[in-house]
Parts: sequence; structure tokens; C-alpha cells
Amino acid sequence: MKEKIFNIGLSLLLISLGLVLLGDVIGLYSVGKFFNGWWTIFIMVFAILGIGCKESTLSYGYILGIGIVLLLVMLRKISVNKAFVILFALFVIFVGIYIAYLILWKNKRKKVKNSYSQLYTSILGSIDDKFGNIKYNDGKVIAFLGIVELDLRDVKFNKSNEINLSCVCGSITLIMPSDVDIKLNCKNILGSTESGKIKKGKGNVVVNINSKCVLGSIEIR
Repeated sequence: MKEKIFNIGLSLLLISLGLVLLGDVIGLYSVGKFFNGWWTIFIMVFAILGIGCKESTLSYGYILGIGIVLLLVMLRKISVNKAFVILFALFVIFVGIYIAYLILWKNKRKKVKNSYSQLYTSILGSIDDKFGNIKYNDGKVIAFLGIVELDLRDVKFNKSNEINLSCVCGSITLIMPSDVDIKLNCKNILGSTESGKIKKGKGNVVVNINSKCVLGSIEIR
């Protein structure tokens, strides 16, 4: 339900922005006369929608902060230099809050999911999913300042499968079944990829894992 509300709200927001710009272009009004930085209102409304409807509350909270800071710059309440400092300070604060969240609340009970998406992206967020007896489709996992943990032990793999992992300043953990062969191709830049606990199966099912890790960690077990 929240996802539907978010999508409807985003649609209305984009339509409103388009109408405002169209009216300004054809001369119905001059939107710049309302106040400088009117466009930042759309950024803030988008962020509020995300805070109310999405799980990545911190990410949308930071977007809201960006909108407020940009509005203050446009109203000449703060300088551009101060704006950069404020945004960096907010970024550090949000990262600290997120780390505390992971430490205190991450170990909650997983809900078994009956569908598998081909793309999982965590940006300043957390994904912790366990999958039921479902068919696997080749997928991609991206973690940027976020954490992703996928439990794939009960998933039905094809004879040949591929998983692409990209991790920057975050972590990705894959929990694999014990009866599959894992072929790992990893590239690390000041990061680490651990796969010591992999158990090779009988060769009937092969999972090719391509990983790229920068200042982060990837674990396959």
C-alpha cells in the first residue's frame, strides 16, 4: 500500500512540476517571481514521500536535508561554502546513525520471501532477505554505503547461474546452498572478498559469482 501511495505521489509531483514549467514558458506567469528556489519544494516533497512510504528513511531524510539547504542558499540565508560544509556534516551524522541502527536492530528475524528480484540496490540502507523455495533468475546486487544479506539456501538454481556483486564502502553477504558449485571471479580495491566457507557440490549446479569490491567487504558462505 505504501509503495502505491509513493508511486501516485511521485506521479502527481512530476505532473505538477511539468505544469509549473509549462506555464512559465508559455507566459501564463513568471514562476521566478514567487520566490527564489521554488524548485527546492519539489525535492523536499519527494523526500517526505520517501520518508513516509519507503524503508530507506535515512536516505530520504538526507535528501530532505539537501532540499532545505538548497532553499536556504537560494534565499541567500547561507553561502554556498557553508552549504557544502552543512551537507557534509549531515552526511557524517546520517552515516553514524545508520551504523548505530545496523548494530542495534539489524539482527531481527528474517521474513521468508516468495519472489526474487533481479536487482537489489542498497544506498545508505539495509537489505536482509531470506527466500523460500523459488526459482532463481540471474541477478545483480549493489551496495553503496549499505549492507545487503541474501539467504539463498532454499532457492531453486538452474544448471548454470550468474550473480554480479558491486560493493563500494558497504558489505554484501550471500548465504548459498551446500549442494552447488561456486565459481568466484573477484576484483578488490582496498576491499575484501571472503569465500573460505564455500562447499563444492556435485557439479550439477554451477553458480558464477562476479564481484567488484572497493573499500568494502563481500562474504560468500
